[in-house]
Amino acid sequence: MKYTLTNEEADILAHTSNTGRYVGDGHTLMALAKRGLLYDYGPQKLAGGAHYLVMSTEGREALSEWRAAQPKPPKVKRPSKQFQAWRDYCEANGRLSFPEFLKRLKEGQYAHCAV
Repeated sequence: MKYTLTNEEADILAHTSNTGRYVGDGHTLMALAKRGLLYDYGPQKLAGGAHYLVMSTEGREALSEWRAAQPKPPKVKRPSKQFQAWRDYCEANGRLSFPEFLKRLKEGQYAHCAV
């Protein structure tokens, strides 16, 4: 990895990416500007003397790297069509074991079930 970011730095870059700017003068913010990840337009009278910063190309790359390195959520496994049909059957007709449902489904007893 070319860039190393803390979660706080990544949050600042994400905010800047979403809004197009960041206004403030905190230590972390100024450190990002010093590293070249944000471009600092300096203190602005309109912002009460706070610094006005925008994303640099390096900042965009750093944020992309950080996002790519984050753990991905596990994929949600969807129930099979047979399992969903069994759940629908049980809801409408009362409890029946899943293996018994599959057996009857195979025998053609539940041709009306959407499988």
